[in-house]
Amino acid sequence: ARPALASIGVSVQGSQLSHLARRYEHTNEEFRRDWIDVSPARRLERRVDQYTDRLESFYGRLTQTQQAWLRQQLLASSFDARQILVERQRRQADVLQVLRTLPGQGTAQAQQQVASLLERLQRSPDAASRRHQEQLAQETCRIVAGLHQQSSPQQRAQAQKRLRAYQQDLIELARS
Repeated sequence: ARPALASIGVSVQGSQLSHLARRYEHTNEEFRRDWIDVSPARRLERRVDQYTDRLESFYGRLTQTQQAWLRQQLLASSFDARQILVERQRRQADVLQVLRTLPGQGTAQAQQQVASLLERLQRSPDAASRRHQEQLAQETCRIVAGLHQQSSPQQRAQAQKRLRAYQQDLIELARS
């Protein structure tokens, strides 16, 4: 993927960078509106809704007990929308900066810059953002494991069916 990204990156035009920057501004404004400029209660409701949708796509309908448990887990979460926005903007600025420097570079240098960018996108150079991401990932693992422990035989069968469908999709993608 790196060579392909580098070859695309070296041909990015200024107008495309401007478009991407505007798109970032737009999505950041949406994020602010949806996650920051709302009450803590509304933020919690959004998170509960998102988690419920994702979990129900695997397990089927959650029981009222499971929904109440999920709400309690998310209420205690370290989720910090402002921290997420700061990291998101850091990543976006990094992408734009790298894309501005790629045109005119040799293939090896462009590939190295893309590789470094991908590494920074995956693992933030900011220690606070890294800790927050790791904390959220651990919380998500605990939530999924906790819900799985509470799941009924029917819910587990539904999850197994969904995972088998993903497995089949991956097998078919590998063949093509």
